[in-house]
Amino acid sequence: MKKIFLILFTLLILGCSSTNPYADMYVKTSEPDMVSNDKLPLADSDITVINSKDTKEDMVDVYENGYEMIGYSSFNTGDLSEKYVRTQALNVGATLVIYSKKFVSQDSELEPVFLNGFCYGGYYSVNCTGADWQYVLKSRYDYLATFWIKTKLSGLGILVRDISQEKRKELGINYGVEIQAIRKDSEARDELALGDVIIKIEENDIKNKEEYKKITDENKGKKIKIEILRKNKTISKEISVL
Repeated sequence: MKKIFLILFTLLILGCSSTNPYADMYVKTSEPDMVSNDKLPLADSDITVINSKDTKEDMVDVYENGYEMIGYSSFNTGDLSEKYVRTQALNVGATLVIYSKKFVSQDSELEPVFLNGFCYGGYYSVNCTGADWQYVLKSRYDYLATFWIKTKLSGLGILVRDISQEKRKELGINYGVEIQAIRKDSEARDELALGDVIIKIEENDIKNKEEYKKITDENKGKKIKIEILRKNKTISKEISVL
């Protein structure tokens, strides 16, 4: 039994020594156009890391200041230093990271303690001499990191999400997208508000985020008519799509 534990432990050490969980669990979300005066991060000092207490609030804030998310990593593991998230930011070209680390549990795990011993063998079969065993308390954490880059203003300059089932019941509709954030440099900043629900663009009912993106992409360079629900009232606006 101890040999099995030792093999698993050694594999864990060997595997983790050359990998980065932020890279292993990375999901790319988009490839936005960079602002021309924004440089790719060439060094650790070029990266801003926000140690977030409220991820949703921080995501809204950085979006409104001209950043767009290009990917994210989410996983559960033991204690990690911030250097790992900075390394992944360099790898993907992100200049800003919103990072959170939340304690989940503390468990007792069996680990080998080497007493003037050594290990030999292949990757999948390891034998050790001079090893003793002890239980060690290990903390585990949930990690979430979103990776961002400064972007040119495009589309309407708003961030939307599909409306929840609760919101659908409240409004008495079965379609629409809710505005989460509005860029400060956009025309929409003066016309729309957080929490507005976009229900129609031109003559098209907007059922979800995918349809919203499709319609706005088709109308780039045009001024479009948008119908929104705000405090149970339908309001029409005209906004240019970049």
